[in-house]
Amino acid sequence: MSRQGSLAKNTLILSLGTFLPRFITVFITPILTAQLTKAEYGNYDLVTTVVSLLLPIATLQVSSAAFRFLIDKRKQNEDCKTIISTIFTFVCITSLIVCVIYYFVAYKNLGSNGLVVCLYFLADILLITAQQVIRGIGKNLIYSISTIIRAIVDVVLIALLTGIIPGLTNFGLTGVLWAMFISTFAAFAFLIINGEIWLYIDIKSVKFSQLKQLLLYSWPMVPNNLSLWVLRLSDRLVITGFLGVEANAVYAAANKLPSIFGAFQSTFTLAWQENASIAVKDDDKDTYFSNMFDWIFSLLTGVMALLIAATPLIWRVLIRGNYSEGYFQLPILYIGVMFSCMSSTLGGIYVAHMKTKSIGVTTVIAACINLGIDLLFVKTIGIWAGSISTLVAYLFLCVFRMIDVQKFQKVNFKVLKIFFSLLVLATMAVINYQKVLLLDVVNIVLCIAVLFVFDRAIILGLLITIKKKVLKKKNS
Repeated sequence: MSRQGSLAKNTLILSLGTFLPRFITVFITPILTAQLTKAEYGNYDLVTTVVSLLLPIATLQVSSAAFRFLIDKRKQNEDCKTIISTIFTFVCITSLIVCVIYYFVAYKNLGSNGLVVCLYFLADILLITAQQVIRGIGKNLIYSISTIIRAIVDVVLIALLTGIIPGLTNFGLTGVLWAMFISTFAAFAFLIINGEIWLYIDIKSVKFSQLKQLLLYSWPMVPNNLSLWVLRLSDRLVITGFLGVEANAVYAAANKLPSIFGAFQSTFTLAWQENASIAVKDDDKDTYFSNMFDWIFSLLTGVMALLIAATPLIWRVLIRGNYSEGYFQLPILYIGVMFSCMSSTLGGIYVAHMKTKSIGVTTVIAACINLGIDLLFVKTIGIWAGSISTLVAYLFLCVFRMIDVQKFQKVNFKVLKIFFSLLVLATMAVINYQKVLLLDVVNIVLCIAVLFVFDRAIILGLLITIKKKVLKKKNS
């Protein structure tokens, strides 16, 4: 299979493990808000937020090293056993220590729920580690199935333990936490058994020298992950703190559509990291990475043009109520997501070359820029500070990585093409702001022109593939 075919296949498989669980977990929010008190729901949100923050700190992101190191050792069973055994031993020890500390620090707030929160914390760490191991040894379908299992079990148990079904007892927050622990552990058990990870775990295979190599790769990912958390949430926290919850509601509504596209981006990034890590050993890697960046950029330009042109219709269909100010944030957020995608594409090349320190440094600077713009301008320009700070931060991240990546990997960028595409998208954004029907039609024409100029080869290739499959089905 070609590298492009492998990338497409892995993206499709990983999409099953991203979008289907997201669709399933949509049912959780109405259940939680209906069956929990406001205090319980607040504590639930606090637990999930704290756990997401503590995970990288507790493990020094060593699970991310599992994926990258195992790719190079897939056919060497003993090396795989050493890597996996070392990682699980380290993760178990460090997570237990952090868990005990967290239990005693948060005991007053968690009370009797403290034990189950710790169990959920441990299960989540083990699951994430197992998922990275499964991706590292190339079993992406097993990875996706595990995320689906977790989502289904989670929804079912939460429905049962919160009394949504008549006649059943509502165990409140305690029931929700137990559901989260059981669903997470069930997914972990599935990976250990069906993914046959247990065959690679042997305490005799643990090596301190191997752990040292893994941690040298993984520790820079800790500030990287924390900075990504800042990039995602600092806008909302600052807007809420300075402008109130209603302003944040407007900004959150505007972010709904970009966040959906961001979910696809994260899925593609998972597949791309694997593809890039394998291709980095090939003689034609310079040409391949240059062509892939250009191909992804062309695709994103077309998608963003389509989204901007369709914004007037999408907004009317999906958003109800007094959120009009949010409409004007969308084009900026779309282009911000575009730069985020390009940064992640370049980030895949960093991962392929194991340059995690550079990933961490660039993301930390971007997060500081994002937070700095928020704090400086939120009082003067309102929620515009959130969307502009996101765009500027990801623009910096993309441009910095485009320059920095040349230190270890030659990538040819078509600068004039990039400049022209951004100029067209900016023009479409300005037209979009006018909210005039005739100008909306102009945007549609511009969108068609962009698709023809940038994506005609992609569209024709897709149509030819579909035609071949239809003819093959008719002839069979």
